[in-house]
Amino acid sequence: MFRHYFLIAFRSLLRQKSFTAINILGLSLGVACAIAIFLYIQHELSYDRHHRQADRIYRLTEVILPAEHSSSQPFSVAPTIADEYPAMIEHAVRFFNMQAPTLTIDRGIDLRFNEPRFFFVDSTVFDVFTLPLIQGDPATALDEPYSVVITKPIAEKYFGAEDPMGKTLRFEGAHDLKVTGVFASMPKNSHLQFDFLASFSTVTGIQDGRKPEGWNWNPCWTYLLLTPGTQPDPLTVRLPEFVTKFFPDNIRDRTSLHLQPLTDIHLHSHLDYEIQPNSDITYIYIFAAIAAFVLLIACINYMNLATARASRRAREVGVRKVLGAARALLIRQFLGESFIVSMLAVVLALPLVNFGLPVLNTFLDKSISMDISGNPLLIVTLIGITLFVGFFAGLYPAIVLTAFRPVQTLSNRIVHDKIDITVFVRKVLVVLQFVISVGLIIGTLVVQKQLRYVQQSNLGFTKEQVVMVNMFRTNIASRYDDIKNRLLAHPNVLQVTTSEDVLGSKCQTNPFKPEGSTEFQQFQRLMVGYDFVETFELELVAGRSFQKAFPTDDSLSIVINESMVQHLGWENPQEALGKGLSGSRQTQMVIGVLKDFHYNSLHAPVGPFVLDIADTERQHNFFDRYLAVRISPTDLQETIAHLKKEWETFLPDRSFEYFFMEDEIDKLYRAEVRLSRIAGGFTALALIVACIGLLGIAAYMIETRKKEIGIRKILGASISQIFSLLTKEFLKPVLLANLLAWPLSWFVLTQWLEHFAYRTTIPWWIFLAAACVATTVAFLTIGLHILQTASVNPVDRLRDST
Repeated sequence: MFRHYFLIAFRSLLRQKSFTAINILGLSLGVACAIAIFLYIQHELSYDRHHRQADRIYRLTEVILPAEHSSSQPFSVAPTIADEYPAMIEHAVRFFNMQAPTLTIDRGIDLRFNEPRFFFVDSTVFDVFTLPLIQGDPATALDEPYSVVITKPIAEKYFGAEDPMGKTLRFEGAHDLKVTGVFASMPKNSHLQFDFLASFSTVTGIQDGRKPEGWNWNPCWTYLLLTPGTQPDPLTVRLPEFVTKFFPDNIRDRTSLHLQPLTDIHLHSHLDYEIQPNSDITYIYIFAAIAAFVLLIACINYMNLATARASRRAREVGVRKVLGAARALLIRQFLGESFIVSMLAVVLALPLVNFGLPVLNTFLDKSISMDISGNPLLIVTLIGITLFVGFFAGLYPAIVLTAFRPVQTLSNRIVHDKIDITVFVRKVLVVLQFVISVGLIIGTLVVQKQLRYVQQSNLGFTKEQVVMVNMFRTNIASRYDDIKNRLLAHPNVLQVTTSEDVLGSKCQTNPFKPEGSTEFQQFQRLMVGYDFVETFELELVAGRSFQKAFPTDDSLSIVINESMVQHLGWENPQEALGKGLSGSRQTQMVIGVLKDFHYNSLHAPVGPFVLDIADTERQHNFFDRYLAVRISPTDLQETIAHLKKEWETFLPDRSFEYFFMEDEIDKLYRAEVRLSRIAGGFTALALIVACIGLLGIAAYMIETRKKEIGIRKILGASISQIFSLLTKEFLKPVLLANLLAWPLSWFVLTQWLEHFAYRTTIPWWIFLAAACVATTVAFLTIGLHILQTASVNPVDRLRDST
């Protein structure tokens, strides 16, 4: 019997080749979209789950009120907390990055590279994380000072085909690191991305015997492996007492520690000083909704085309009922047709996904692949999509088609009220399709507008044409004035200064005690060099900037912003001048007030901010990590060549590596850029699928009305009149869909924009633009077909319909 029904279903599909093709094409596009988004979501949810003990690994984070929410910890936290709670913590491991140190090797030619993915780690790293070594022993690889393990690509980069084991890399031109292990590159679905892991004990050696310890500066990402059976809550309860016992007085009362599951970091963590920018669980929900919407649109296409053919198949149903077929069996037959179409759509969708994944990977900077044999969850998903689409898309048509009475269908008297109901439902479904499509178009336009707003917003400083050169640990303090003057000698070099971090990207925090207060407060601050205000064209609203003419500026002066004035309750910027803030050094006097500017990304509001200057003694290797050079846009290559030449004159052992400041700031909004691109692509796909269904319905309905069209033409109707008559019928649901989509889209997008501290508005023209796009595409889709039909000789139409 199953074979009999299968053959009947298959023959029925072959009889209507054009509609079957439209159904399969629409469904396959919808299924391909759903599969691609499923693979992306699966990839995002898999972050850091490749570690065997991932469920027991937690990152320790730190909050210092009011300004700092840090993903990292002070040096002393990891060993101290492991010793304090040995029954709960099996191992603790720190990752300490030294801002792109220079590594060199002599292989006949001088190979020299700045390596930003260089970390010092505790030897327990192999006990906590799953990092299988290709060469070397994980039990001893990082026990000794000056030992380092490297990735296989790095081994090839420095040593070629030679065995790297036992060979040395020169660190900062002063220390030899011995290669004690080689491991594969970290997978892309890991928030930890590194090329070098050096033993933490090496830090003591490169700091002239000074141990890396302390409780204020927090540069170490700290991970804890809890003992088997230990839940995080009992340890979380003990963290306040740990802070009280060990943290210094100036931050103790404002500091709290928190445990963050390793597998939550990529999608749920947006703290200060993240190892790399993370994604957001919100985007997972958005893409999942897009996948569901596109698949729903594809299913609606099938339902609409199937119910549109109700009158054609009514006689078939009547014959089968007269011959004894029960309604349940007929429902199974029509569901069988739906499952066949669904299976064909899934089979066709797989090569479409394979074709589209490279493009998706390029947009997302991912390495997503479709390995069906090695991905059981994908197999289950494909089966689930097949069953869902087959059942959901086929159930309503099956019920409608089997509801006709045999006497009425065989006598050519179909019950018109049932037909009218199916027509009404079909129009409702078309409206629903275009509500989704228009909503996606509006959403894409708003996302792009927000992105442009972020990228083009006035940050309060000049970010264009600023070259940032990493000079961390270059020890050029004694020669800084010389190199600055040499650079400024070039006519295209406009300003030169130094900065601890990239302005507009991130900055540190520091405790300050305002004048008249007995409590320290944590404020955002940036250590800079002279001419910083002038280089970035910051606007002073009171006072002055740092100047060498005032000898105390390098130790006793600070510049603050307007938000700091408001926060401390001073009446106006002028009143703030001469006020004191006690910092990490001594009481410093406010000499200037800056108009508020965005020292961090636009995701966060502007708050109180301190601009501090690095004095000559402290300037040597820490507070001036970047050389900032503002240049003229003319003769760019020649200007960069001048910078490189002068750099190599003063620092021949240090590679000249630079980036443009505006490029670095743009990285902060990479997630929004990706969302915009992918949402735009899937929105276009959703609109295409909706129009495929509309085209199928239009083609079928025009086919059933060809006699009417012929008679109208014989009675004198023009092509334009017939065209207008038919297009109105199909465009009315599209126009209604626009009216319904507008308020729904406005509500959803308003909620999304609330995530931004600084956000664009949703202007009226976006809704009108979405309506124009959807209506125009729908009009072109059905209009060409209607125009072709209306142009046919009416005699031929009447002859064909007899």
